[in-house]
Amino acid sequence: MKQSLQRYNIVLYPPADVRRKAVLVSRKLREKKILFVLDDKTLIPHVTLYPVAFSQKDLPRVKALLKQIAAEAVPFQIISSTYRSDKGGYVNVGYKKSTRLHALQKQIITQVNQLLHGRIKYPGKLRTNSMSMAEREAYKRYGYKHVGRSYYPHVTFTKFDTFRPTAFSGIPLERFSFKTDRIALCAMGEYGTCTGLIETFPVSKRK
Repeated sequence: MKQSLQRYNIVLYPPADVRRKAVLVSRKLREKKILFVLDDKTLIPHVTLYPVAFSQKDLPRVKALLKQIAAEAVPFQIISSTYRSDKGGYVNVGYKKSTRLHALQKQIITQVNQLLHGRIKYPGKLRTNSMSMAEREAYKRYGYKHVGRSYYPHVTFTKFDTFRPTAFSGIPLERFSFKTDRIALCAMGEYGTCTGLIETFPVSKRK
């Protein structure tokens, strides 16, 4: 009998102070008719590394792999940049790209795919005709288009039903930089949200 696929998101799990600030920004946007509000319990602030879908029977092996990857990784700082509103209605704060962040994402994507023998599915609908060649190739190989140069690390505060270029009007820019000391596996919901924390994995290797 074919098992149904469950939706997951492998993420960087920010420390409590950063999650708290993200929740506060999300709440401030609530009066502008948004589609969800972060609460750090059922809608958790996060930085996506790799959204995937796989069967329940594969969960223990994926968790063991993430635990190993995290234990062998050295914590590093990621630096927040500016607020952004995109054409899809999402509003977020971005992070500066770095070699170490790209390397961690690549390692996770590569090893999860090796573990599951390329049986990865992207947990959402995607229009491939809007992708660049690099994004199409990434989607074909990994089931996810935001890999390498196309990767935009960020924390999403919420989503509007339409593009809102003035979404952050009156909301001061906060610093969301943090040390990447935890990877997490989350249940994934609508709009790419993390709806439940399944397990966190300490990034604990010393230099």
